[in-house]
Amino acid sequence: STTGITASSELLAHRKIFEASGARVILHGHPKFAVVMSMLCETRDCPIKDCWKDCPQVRHLGGTPVVAGEIGAGGLAKRVPPVIGATGSAIVYGHGVFAIGMDGFGEAFAAMVDVENFCREEYFRRLDALC
Repeated sequence: STTGITASSELLAHRKIFEASGARVILHGHPKFAVVMSMLCETRDCPIKDCWKDCPQVRHLGGTPVVAGEIGAGGLAKRVPPVIGATGSAIVYGHGVFAIGMDGFGEAFAAMVDVENFCREEYFRRLDALC
């Protein structure tokens, strides 16, 4: 449940991302196609039942890492910082996108938009393949 979680509940994750990357800007949002596509897993008969917080695998959507992690100060603060620096963005399974900018807001915003655009295109590509 997200009852009682405030905007500052992910402060530790933001702080750890800053420490790991040195970014000037960290954006966090919940774009719908990135969230939906992050829940797509091709692993069959996986014994992990709480994938959204317990999956140890780093998957990728269009080159963007997808990691599990409980919202708040838990898994996000541990799993996002190590992967975000390579691409400038990371998707948290079933939750949202983090994006960084070394030079300013525009860079971080563009990274988040790129992730969402890829996920939207991939969603409709897969949907068309079913028809």
